[in-house]
Amino acid sequence: MGDPFERVKGIEPSPPAWKAGALPLSYTRESLIVNDWSGWSDLNRRPPAPKAGTLPSCATARIVRQGNCSSSLSVVLFSVPPIRYLESMELENTILKRVQGWDNLSRWEKSELGRDLRRAGLSYGEIMARIEVKKSTLANWCRDVRLSAGQFKAIKSRRAHVPGIPRDTNWRRRVEIANLRAAAKFQVPRLAMDPFWVAGLVLYWAEGAKSRNHLSMANTDPRALRLFVLWSRTYLRTEAEFSIQLHLHEGNNEAEAISHWQLETGLSEANFHKTFIKAAGTGHRKNHLPHGICTVKMRRASDPWNVVLEWIDAYSSHLGLDHRTG
Repeated sequence: MGDPFERVKGIEPSPPAWKAGALPLSYTRESLIVNDWSGWSDLNRRPPAPKAGTLPSCATARIVRQGNCSSSLSVVLFSVPPIRYLESMELENTILKRVQGWDNLSRWEKSELGRDLRRAGLSYGEIMARIEVKKSTLANWCRDVRLSAGQFKAIKSRRAHVPGIPRDTNWRRRVEIANLRAAAKFQVPRLAMDPFWVAGLVLYWAEGAKSRNHLSMANTDPRALRLFVLWSRTYLRTEAEFSIQLHLHEGNNEAEAISHWQLETGLSEANFHKTFIKAAGTGHRKNHLPHGICTVKMRRASDPWNVVLEWIDAYSSHLGLDHRTG
């Protein structure tokens, strides 16, 4: 009887050497039944390097023949079984020992440890806290590792309690705004008896800015702007500060307009923003404004803006204007 490992000639050229991670399938054996490992060690004892295309977890191809000689050949891949998910984050002793000996591991062993930690349900940040590896390298190692829905949920629950990374960074501010608006709504029945408060509120309701956190009013009538300033300092903030911006047309004298509005509004100390000057139009404009339009804006007006908007809504309900009538 001939050599049981005789190569079938003519199927493929003889390779110069065995290559890691690849096993030619053009070899035959004499009739035998194999139900388990062959017992023979690999000809190449070196593990394949962790490169693209390498079988995961150092899986090695094996030729398994069952039955008689006419049975077909098949390749069975054996991989390292995934580590069970540990919700308590208590890793197995074998993994902990590998983590402690990180500096003595080979490059391939380090990549396998990174994948095992990922299979255990750790986030990239938790893995990097245990072993010294860059996130890009770790992501490349674990690109084929898929976490379960339960593992993702556990990671989110753990991250929610990390000091310095609150789940919702604005919840305190929302509570403050809710309290401000509740207090403002409670004041309306009493303030509605004050005609000055009503006059200022209705003026802002009609002419004031409704943009978020901007308490301002634009007008050409200095009396309306003076009322807005006085009303704001009476009911919102006694030491309120204001800034001014002018909207002029081509041909207006900017210096003269600034002096005019400083005098008319009584805000001589106000900071003037850059003046907007509109270019000449078609020439059909009939309403010529020698001093342009003046916008008066309260500084640091986030809280007052929320209060005024709540006053408007509450006063509208107080007057019964929230529902259409006949």
